[in-house]
Amino acid sequence: MKKTGIFAAVITSLLLLSGFFIPATLTKTISVPYNMYKCGEQFNRVEKIVNWFLPFASHAENVKVDSVTRTLDNGLFRLKILESTLYKSTLEFSYKNKKKKITYTAITDTSTPNSSFITLTYKTNLAGKLFLKSKPEMFSEKSLDYLKEYMTDTRKFYGFEILRVKVEDTAFLFMRRTVPVSQKRAAMKKMFEELIEYARQKNAGYNGIRIFYSETSGDEITLFASIGVTSEVPGSGNIEYKRMPFGYNLLMTHFQGPFGEAQKAIKALEMFKKDHGLISMAIPFMKFLSDGYDFADEQYVQMKVYYPVY
Repeated sequence: MKKTGIFAAVITSLLLLSGFFIPATLTKTISVPYNMYKCGEQFNRVEKIVNWFLPFASHAENVKVDSVTRTLDNGLFRLKILESTLYKSTLEFSYKNKKKKITYTAITDTSTPNSSFITLTYKTNLAGKLFLKSKPEMFSEKSLDYLKEYMTDTRKFYGFEILRVKVEDTAFLFMRRTVPVSQKRAAMKKMFEELIEYARQKNAGYNGIRIFYSETSGDEITLFASIGVTSEVPGSGNIEYKRMPFGYNLLMTHFQGPFGEAQKAIKALEMFKKDHGLISMAIPFMKFLSDGYDFADEQYVQMKVYYPVY
């Protein structure tokens, strides 16, 4: 019995030892709802990698990002892009004296529109593939999982939680006006006052809804202002009665912050629209939740921001 036990132990040890000499390749794949070029952007630029590669993403403020040498360094871990294409990157990931060459590749998922597979690949040995992974190997795999979480969480990926909703408010009195940028606040206030007064005169049933959008061109800004009403009334002069089809699709996010920074939310919706192959149905707009309509750019406001899409 003793000889049998010793023999079994020797065989087991030899098998374990041989695992360090048998070459192997590790591949791991995730699926994300973006085209392969959008996926490729996440690993062919260090400015993007820092957002999801875990040794760096958890404390990105402490990471040295060098776009010229294409490296990330936090003093303990270092990552360098060795070569890249639009949809594939080979990286060298280092921890102390351990280095690992890893590759991320994106390919189109032909079974699902606008979706892709992202695959991690690296060379290792049988023991490493099965149970003895180095820190670079462990972090590379965990980072792939986090990349999926990052890309499918709109708050992380775009900076705002983005929802798909339906049109509920359908009838508005609408006005546009182009003024010097310096007169934005005064003109905005006057426009809403004129709309509300017109609704009162025509018994249009102003319901408190105030929506707004602006486009800047050089030293001028075009303002678009609307108020919600419950009754249809004829337009007059520069005031129009407009309807938005009930049940049509909208992208929506919440914004809280200085009024002058609300364009960040619109840009996030614009990027989401582009990334998901959606088509604009009309201009975006902001629906004020804060009381009033006389806001300075530095004033804190709460609003919902929408983008009509097909």
